[in-house]
Amino acid sequence: MENNAQKKRKFNIVDLIFILILVALVAVVAVKFLNNAKAKTASSEYVVVIHSDDIPSTALSGFKVGDKVQDDVGKTFGVITDIKTADARVHMADENGRDVLGPKEDYVSLDVTVACSGVLNENNITVSGIKYNNNASYTFICGLSKLWMRVTDIRPEGN
Repeated sequence: MENNAQKKRKFNIVDLIFILILVALVAVVAVKFLNNAKAKTASSEYVVVIHSDDIPSTALSGFKVGDKVQDDVGKTFGVITDIKTADARVHMADENGRDVLGPKEDYVSLDVTVACSGVLNENNITVSGIKYNNNASYTFICGLSKLWMRVTDIRPEGN
């Protein structure tokens, strides 16, 4: 006669490992959502100045005050509130081979002031999920011009 009694399953180490993996996954997802929610609620308005020592003068026609500024993949960084230009001064060699600063024809120095919403930390600001460090260079799309610029100032709006 066959034993029709159902076999009872015993708890083993494989079951324990599977349960621990599930708990870890749930914890990682929960922390990720909590951090995103915290970052969104803590964002404030800031003014960021981005600078380039030398850009072609023709690039200035591609943007104006009020245009959007985006990062190199198209995420919105902010809106241009001010544009200041000056003569481009670049490093070059003089007749004796020494490094000197001099003008660069048909190029300008550029400071673009951008109003943005982000989260400020000690040395960086997080805008649209991307950290921008003070005194670091990034590619920005200002209006229709794609420029390599350096973040030179981060301050709360109104200061």
